[in-house]
Amino acid sequence: MPAPDRRLADPRIAMFIHRIDERAIAGIVIRVCEWLAREGVDVTLFATAADPRPRRGISGDVRVDVLGSLVDRTTFAVPRLVRALRRARADVLFAHGNGPNRAAVLAREISEVDTRVVTVDHNHYSTYISPSGGGYSYRRLRNLLTGLLYARADCVAGVAPGIVEDLVGRFGGEAWETRVLPDPGRDPEEIARLSAEPLDHPWYRRDREHRLVCSVANVIPRKGVHVLVEALPGIRERAGDVRLVVVGRTDNPVYLDTVKRAATERGVGESVSFVGFRENPLPWMAGADAFALTSLNEGCPRVLSEAMACGTPVVAADCPTGPAFILEEARAGLLVPVADAPATAEAIASVLLDDELREELVRKGRERARHFTPRRVAEAYLDAARHVVRGRRSTGPRPG
Repeated sequence: MPAPDRRLADPRIAMFIHRIDERAIAGIVIRVCEWLAREGVDVTLFATAADPRPRRGISGDVRVDVLGSLVDRTTFAVPRLVRALRRARADVLFAHGNGPNRAAVLAREISEVDTRVVTVDHNHYSTYISPSGGGYSYRRLRNLLTGLLYARADCVAGVAPGIVEDLVGRFGGEAWETRVLPDPGRDPEEIARLSAEPLDHPWYRRDREHRLVCSVANVIPRKGVHVLVEALPGIRERAGDVRLVVVGRTDNPVYLDTVKRAATERGVGESVSFVGFRENPLPWMAGADAFALTSLNEGCPRVLSEAMACGTPVVAADCPTGPAFILEEARAGLLVPVADAPATAEAIASVLLDDELREELVRKGRERARHFTPRRVAEAYLDAARHVVRGRRSTGPRPG
């Protein structure tokens, strides 16, 4: 009788991301790593580079291997990732993001190790525009390499079903193994603790007579903050003194100036507050009367599940592709058309004015948020790891 396969019960798992920093994808992956390590899983986190402060926040239960590429593009880290894979001998490597995904498959093929590779896309491939840009030739090469290399992965995953469906349809991957591995929110206990932290913003005082709409989003065009600003006069017309607080980086000064100018031109300049990045955005969410996200493109925005866990009703643009998934096709929150300021204003005003609707959204939102706890998501990763270990290696066409 053959001995039981150690990898099925206790797979060694590695994660690969571009950079350990304060941005969402790093926080998401670190949270999954921490939970896997807490459950006794052997976990290694590979990164092309790392910023000092976020790296110091990772517990000693997770091994961190910073590859230290001299060029800040994941492609140039492939030789170092090859050596890292040979050292680590992980059973499964989860790569995160389109560039790291391609690099991970290529490095595995070069290294000739028996590590299974699961690619995890965090954005809707066909509609996402990279901040680094790239012309037609670059996009054509990216599409070619993505199709060839994803065919060599053992599993193609996305953080929302629509992301996976888009990849399969675009690259003809009907025979691919696929999974949905959503982004985790925070533990319920952590939500309760962090959301109760005090705020020093004057609009959040307890005896306020105005209503607050909060959005947690970096102030960049893709996040569609301008749509909320355009909607604010309509919200105020219906619901009275309503103010908008935007929590997120303001790294794009041109766009920030455009949005501020639009607010002033619409007479709501004094009713919008950009508070910048906050390491803990939960009190801002929990203290608001409604939470709104009007992105033009999303993966699986955990701010929605965290706002619902805080008990704040949610309105989101029905953009590709995560909001509809998180809000359970508008059962746990309201969905509005993308870039539609009048519809956004009407939905937010309804949430603010209709007590019965608010109570229903709060109840259903809390229920839905339980599907995105770190434990639930880590269990999904572990299940995916065991599945690809059990299966045969991909036999798709080799790149080139």
